[in-house]
Amino acid sequence: MTMIDGGMKLVIHDQRKGALASELFDLQTDPAETMNLIEQKPAIAEELGQKLGAWQTSVLQSLTGADY
Repeated sequence: MTMIDGGMKLVIHDQRKGALASELFDLQTDPAETMNLIEQKPAIAEELGQKLGAWQTSVLQSLTGADY
């Protein structure tokens, strides 16, 4: 799953044994996505994670007709 907002990109993906891994990149200063900023900028990662969750909820509501 990926969320891009402003110049920041949050990537959440499955690792082995079902654990989730998160990565955060500043696309303006690091367009090649070589430096994971998840530990240096946890508040931004949290904010993007919340936006991603809200988007997923919206999609599910649309798929089930709950938002009509």
